[in-house]
Amino acid sequence: MDEGIESAIVLDSGTAHVLTEDGNLYTINSEKSSQRHLCDDRPEAYLMTTDICAVAYEGDTENVVVKAVHFETGKGWQRKLGYEWPDDGNNSDVSIVSDPTGIAITTPDGKMHHLSLEGQPIK
Repeated sequence: MDEGIESAIVLDSGTAHVLTEDGNLYTINSEKSSQRHLCDDRPEAYLMTTDICAVAYEGDTENVVVKAVHFETGKGWQRKLGYEWPDDGNNSDVSIVSDPTGIAITTPDGKMHHLSLEGQPIK
């Protein structure tokens, strides 16, 4: 493993999750280990909590791709969030944060999108 570590967490169960700078999520416990590839390059934003590991990066056509693994279920998911470049050319950075209902992703147009830990949109 040549890549650097972006974030790591060890849960009360003894399971460790490690996100590398090139988008690989390693999960290690006393019985097994696994690897999931979440993105090809360094993510523009990431979030690691005791519930979820999520990365966000700009896709190929005015969308932000969010990929995540929900630790409790072990299931991964992906969502594409569309955006439009602001007329004035002022754009925001992609960001991802935890919120009370799941996660919130800010796209370059400054809009905030709320998703549950399972990846479902929250209105």
